[in-house]
Amino acid sequence: VLIFPFTIHATDDQAFLKQAVMDMLYTRLSAKDRNIVLELDPATEKQALKIGLDNNADYILMGSLTLLGESVSTDARLIRTADQESLVIFNRSGRDHGAVIEHVDALAAQINQEVFGSEKSGAASTIPEQQKEKSATDDSLRALETSAPDLNLCVLYREIF
Repeated sequence: VLIFPFTIHATDDQAFLKQAVMDMLYTRLSAKDRNIVLELDPATEKQALKIGLDNNADYILMGSLTLLGESVSTDARLIRTADQESLVIFNRSGRDHGAVIEHVDALAAQINQEVFGSEKSGAASTIPEQQKEKSATDDSLRALETSAPDLNLCVLYREIF
């Protein structure tokens, strides 16, 4: 699964949410024998599909968060790269920004169940509590890889010209 940064639509700076959503999706989708790749640069769907195919990813995950006042809307799609079919189309809304966590939990659960046939991720519990609080810098990504040795973590660094 190649996870692209979610687009954040908000009137104020909510940049921290991009990394938070990626961190949450990484831990919630991780499982033994499943590769999760974090793409650090945003892309259009067409670009994302090409990047996914070029990197032999079976799926790409893209989405957005819309923050309007206290309300939040989360929209996402998991797309199979081979035939460009949307396997999971997700949308939820909530009355406060804290609903983002519930939305990410529900999205990951839906992907795990509908696509991978599992109820929930097995690797999330192997991530130490202090790791959950850190942002995903290079050091924390290496810590994730060390704390969950059954996972193959790859982060793509790319410049878009």
